[in-house]
Amino acid sequence: MNTILRQIYVVGIHTDVGKTHLSAAFCKAFSYTYFKLIQAGSPTDAHRVKELSPHTQILPSALTLNTAASPHIGRKYENLTYNGLHLSIPQCDKLLIELAGGLFTPLDDKITFFDFILANPRPALIVGRYYLGCINHILLTLRAMQNIPVLAIVMLKDNQDVHRDDIDEFVRSYAKIPLVHIESYTTQTLDSAANALSYELTPYIQKLL
Repeated sequence: MNTILRQIYVVGIHTDVGKTHLSAAFCKAFSYTYFKLIQAGSPTDAHRVKELSPHTQILPSALTLNTAASPHIGRKYENLTYNGLHLSIPQCDKLLIELAGGLFTPLDDKITFFDFILANPRPALIVGRYYLGCINHILLTLRAMQNIPVLAIVMLKDNQDVHRDDIDEFVRSYAKIPLVHIESYTTQTLDSAANALSYELTPYIQKLL
């Protein structure tokens, strides 16, 4: 397959913006394997992906923490010693790599997930949702990622987002990067959500093939 799409990061503009939700639908839509670099707390994101998309292949995380907090806090509380830059990504094709929190969430006591991306560059999907301040978070994330290929911004849709169209218009105009949407879904409606995501993303992915 095309080298640029062999492995893809899922990066959030903030915590709890829908990275796992997007990951399950993307893996279903494009037949990717799921990999969470670090799991923190329980239930795990891998467990949630398996619930939403039962047929998606899931690989073991590079590190699993029991503490539901930033990895550098879990590392301290659980008396662990590790170097975040030494965490390894499986060498396989069509791998979706979900990161934790936002781009500058600490990975250990010295570095962030952004530092990991710089050391292990791969293209990325940026995931966001609509809230006051989301434009700022989107653009700051994109500015930091300016030397990393960004395939698209994926926004989690919510019927309460009364300013969604205005936010989309500004981000598209300013960032000059594709912006697509993913609906909220359940296991029962996964196929519909995955098909809709595929329909929106495929034209941009094909440009890279």
